[in-house]
Amino acid sequence: MKSIISWCLLMSVSWTCQATRLDDIRPHTPTSNTWSEQWFYYLNDPLVGYFKISAQTYLTPDLDPQAEHAYVHVVYAPVGGQQVVLDQYFDQVELEGQPGSEAFRFSVPDKVDIDQDGIRLNLENLSFHLKYTGEHRHYTGGSNPGQNPFGLIGDFPGVAVNYFVYSMGTPSQYEFRLGEISHSGEGVTYLDKGWFDAKKSEGFSFLGAFTPERQLMMTGGSQGGLPLELWVGRYVSEQADILLHPSLVGLSVQKESNACNGYLKLTITKLGKKIEVEASSDLTDFYISEMPSKVVFGQDQPIMKSMNARITAKVYRWGRLVDTMEVPQGLLEFSGSEMCPQ
Repeated sequence: MKSIISWCLLMSVSWTCQATRLDDIRPHTPTSNTWSEQWFYYLNDPLVGYFKISAQTYLTPDLDPQAEHAYVHVVYAPVGGQQVVLDQYFDQVELEGQPGSEAFRFSVPDKVDIDQDGIRLNLENLSFHLKYTGEHRHYTGGSNPGQNPFGLIGDFPGVAVNYFVYSMGTPSQYEFRLGEISHSGEGVTYLDKGWFDAKKSEGFSFLGAFTPERQLMMTGGSQGGLPLELWVGRYVSEQADILLHPSLVGLSVQKESNACNGYLKLTITKLGKKIEVEASSDLTDFYISEMPSKVVFGQDQPIMKSMNARITAKVYRWGRLVDTMEVPQGLLEFSGSEMCPQ
């Protein structure tokens, strides 16, 4: 019995050491010659639309010399307008950051400068500057607000989800110019972070809606070869704050999904709490992303992404409706086996 207890304590300490933390916002050292590290920013100005900035490092066995390269992905999805997608690759990237500090830098000289204070892009035909003006609303609280959403399950050996949500919504100011289009304004920024040396999922879905008043993120699928489908997420407003710990489809999660129709519906029930979320998007609003899923990791399926999803949410407490969310523009993604085969 003592040996079993000792083993459990040892594993608990090991998982705690492996757990993601806020200082993991910094760059990490590649653990193999197949590698991707990603910073995903979503800025929403409800009067203008969504901006997505994805800054990634990547490494593949065919690169010579074996040094991390950079990939920057920008999407502008204006309210009621035509979506614009920009991709740019760079042979060199400068990375800074130390364990124990949330200070970091992702830099391509004269082109890209991203750190703990904001984003500055000066690319061909695009200028984008963002700075934070308020406190970060981290995904989790407690002693480790940078814990990955899957909790201890995500820290299990063999699963190791090196991914976390840094901010559900941070007040921000921005300036933006794309060709003849220019805007400056205020919004909220969602940021998540991940780093991988191999593919981790067989099929995942993601939905998000971030406004100054309410923030919603849900993601789920089969992780690390597990035969079960897990979902996590959080809903935040003045009326309700629900953190969804790992929940199983077929038990506390009811799911309807059809990527070929651009549709996802979730009902998650916990003790005294229930949230119903429905997301839909025209198929013409989805675009295909192959980085890093196919380009780096050679997965069969890329990811289909929309930044024009209609999302509604209803939150109940002990059977009573306490809050609702209706947004005409949100995020919806399907990957791997969840993606429409066409």
